[in-house]
Amino acid sequence: MRIRVAPFAVAAVLLGAAGFALLRSEEPARAIQAAPPPAPAAVDTDIRAQPALPPNHPPLSAGMSPHGGTSPPVSAPEEPAAMVWTVPTGWQTSPNPNAMRIATYRPSPDTELSVARAGGSTEANIHRWIGQFDDAGKDVRTEKTVRGLSVHIVEVSGTYLGSGMPGAAADSRAGWTLVGAVVDTPGSRYFFKLLGPGDQVGAVRPSFDALLASIAPR
Repeated sequence: MRIRVAPFAVAAVLLGAAGFALLRSEEPARAIQAAPPPAPAAVDTDIRAQPALPPNHPPLSAGMSPHGGTSPPVSAPEEPAAMVWTVPTGWQTSPNPNAMRIATYRPSPDTELSVARAGGSTEANIHRWIGQFDDAGKDVRTEKTVRGLSVHIVEVSGTYLGSGMPGAAADSRAGWTLVGAVVDTPGSRYFFKLLGPGDQVGAVRPSFDALLASIAPR
């Protein structure tokens, strides 16, 4: 016996099957959309991963890196003094006009002795001192050793033109004298520069020599 199925029944069955297939195809899509996004990778905030800053290093501000780039320059700690000396009686101590000075003295009203510590060879610094004069006569040089320290002394006279340092007077001074001493130490060179009118420098020269004779390693 043959069963006759009405056309509308066949259509209903086909539509139902298609709908079921459509629902199954959408379930994975909904499952994917509902899955939470992957968590971002953890950032390593362990301070041990950062390089240690040297002593007295300024703090790093935003946008600055300890690896370079826009990092502020590192200020080297001040070098301890490698030598000592005795200031002659009657000399006045004055404020240092710049950071390069270690000490500034007034042996007389118009003379000044500056003490500085810097780099460069002894000969280069002596030539720099001589170059600060115009119409200079022949420079006089002597060398000696004081308590194991080498001392190089130069004396030059003429028209002093100025040191060329910021804040130095620009007007020339005729008849001035400079007596400079370079002291070699294991660490740095120390520069003693006595400057002023020739007659006053000549008057305080013995006390200047006494100061040099008092130097000693620390």
